[in-house]
Amino acid sequence: MKAKSRKADETETESSGYKKWGRSLLLAAVILNGVVLTASIKLFDLQGELQELRYKEQLFFINDQTRKDELTKHSSFGAYSNVLAMLTRLLDERLTPEEKSTILSNANSLGQISANSQVNATTISYLQANDPPAGTDVGKLFGNLSDSEHASRRGQFEEQTFQYLTDIKIAMVHATDKITFWQYIHSILLVISSVSIIVGSILSFRGV
Repeated sequence: MKAKSRKADETETESSGYKKWGRSLLLAAVILNGVVLTASIKLFDLQGELQELRYKEQLFFINDQTRKDELTKHSSFGAYSNVLAMLTRLLDERLTPEEKSTILSNANSLGQISANSQVNATTISYLQANDPPAGTDVGKLFGNLSDSEHASRRGQFEEQTFQYLTDIKIAMVHATDKITFWQYIHSILLVISSVSIIVGSILSFRGV
């Protein structure tokens, strides 16, 4: 009877130990799940940050293409305007007043389009790397500059936009590295948590 009682006590002690370890592991799994949730939130925030940086990069390239298109218009329409003005001078004696007036009007219109495109190109260059003060009429910032002043301003702004794009790319690399790190941490914690739940459940079952 004593031997049976001792064996029963040992079995009960062993069962109690299984229960204790099982509960401890399940508790650890609950805590780890909380950490996993925190890691998931961190990953979500970082992925949102990376997506925002990609959007800024994409927007930059769209604006940059628009700037190049405006410069092309400036050059092309300016050239057309000059050609028409030159033809008017060369053919001055052969043109009727109406023809001369029409050609000069077209030349002026093309010249105005060329001038507007130059202003647009300079404005876009400025906006690519600068946030104008609140209430600023951006359309009037560069309307009264000469051709050389436009070229000088664009050169200055292009240096700023290059630095702006460089900063975006550096930030994207950092965000990607952080995402990789937190994905690694998230995966490890998730595996440990899952193992804790499985082992804890088995030990708790054995302790019943």
